[in-house]
Amino acid sequence: MIADELRQAFTTTERPYRDGAVELFEQTLDLPGGVAVTRAELAITALGMYEAELDGKKVGDSFLTPGFTYYPHDLGYQVYDVTEALAAGAQTLRVHLAQGWYCGRFTCDNKTQIWGERPAVAWVLEVSFADGTNFRATSADADVHTAASPFDFASLYDGEVYWANGAREERSDEPEVFPPVPFAGALPDEIRPATIRTTLHEVFEPVSVDERPDGTVIVDFGQNMAGIIELDTTLIAGDARCVTIRHGEILNPDGSLYTANLRTAKATIAYHAGEPEGMWRPRFTYMGFRYVELSGTPWRPGLLRARALYTDMERTGSFSCGDDRVNRVYLNQLWGQRSNYVEVPTDCPQRDERQGYTGDGHAFARTAAYNYDTQAFLEKFLRDIRMSQLDHPDHYVAASVPAVPPETAAPASADQKKPAISPEAIKAYMAKMGAQAGAAGSRPAWPG
Repeated sequence: MIADELRQAFTTTERPYRDGAVELFEQTLDLPGGVAVTRAELAITALGMYEAELDGKKVGDSFLTPGFTYYPHDLGYQVYDVTEALAAGAQTLRVHLAQGWYCGRFTCDNKTQIWGERPAVAWVLEVSFADGTNFRATSADADVHTAASPFDFASLYDGEVYWANGAREERSDEPEVFPPVPFAGALPDEIRPATIRTTLHEVFEPVSVDERPDGTVIVDFGQNMAGIIELDTTLIAGDARCVTIRHGEILNPDGSLYTANLRTAKATIAYHAGEPEGMWRPRFTYMGFRYVELSGTPWRPGLLRARALYTDMERTGSFSCGDDRVNRVYLNQLWGQRSNYVEVPTDCPQRDERQGYTGDGHAFARTAAYNYDTQAFLEKFLRDIRMSQLDHPDHYVAASVPAVPPETAAPASADQKKPAISPEAIKAYMAKMGAQAGAAGSRPAWPG
């Protein structure tokens, strides 16, 4: 089974912990020549976040992979069809590994190393050829090596610091590279195919641009969202060194970016410009924003666009009436769902929190199931609840799920009641809810 093979292939480095560090693993694929590739699949997962590339091109279109689960007991993996890439002659597999939820800064208490000391990644590549032969490569192979990452930093809350080709030589400190080693930490009880995925959705062009006296530029995208900025690097000024993009939901009275509600979250992208590389985007973060503040390069039309990011769901419900104000209220709650359905039903998309509070998830579950087909999303959340309960002696439901210690021992009693109602709310809108039979395990356990 793929899960068993992945379990044997987890790889990490012995880099001393530094918040925001990103590893880069590389593997040269020595495929036989002269034989057509008929099928190729890459199975991959991580304790942390990964993004895979074949000859520099992103594999798949999912983001924040492998997703957010209760790592002690549960981990998803993805399988990508890479037949076309390998048939075209791709030779190098690169995997970027960030800390993500697993051991990066997370929760309103700003904890690090919550579920583990360092991230780890595992992959299995299987290739079939027209002559009946096969090729196999894994992250545990001796030919896997590490290289200097173009990321100085990547964090859910704080954003990313990235060095483009041609700029990396200007780094004041050459990043130290640590060789790959087998991962010796605890692995989840179950490794299984991921049941949901988070991707990019709507595209937003600026609706207004304010070039301010201090040299900064305020760009308004006209919609508050959870998402990322895409940067057209061909439009960066030739003498620009570092392009900085800060995110915010509203403006101060003087028109500058308001960030007080972000608390400690920096929500900032720093792109060190070098050789133009087309449209660039961050990989291991997302922001809650409508406005961005740009500095480091003059504004040019087409320089920035915004992309909404949320978990894939099929739209099932809609509403409209003759009053535009009421229609706007409906759209506001719809965007509230999109912005807070990122892997788990979060409380917010912008500040140093973005946690899966069970109370928030329950309160909106009925409306959410009207707007979208939320079956897979909420079934996954109920599984997160059940997995989190396993580590509490009385099987309490934590206030935030996947549960963060010490919530596994002391959940908020008000939230213990709330998940029990969600399965009933879901059933009201879905015909096939057989999986909800397992939701009985997510009902709160009360001390005798």
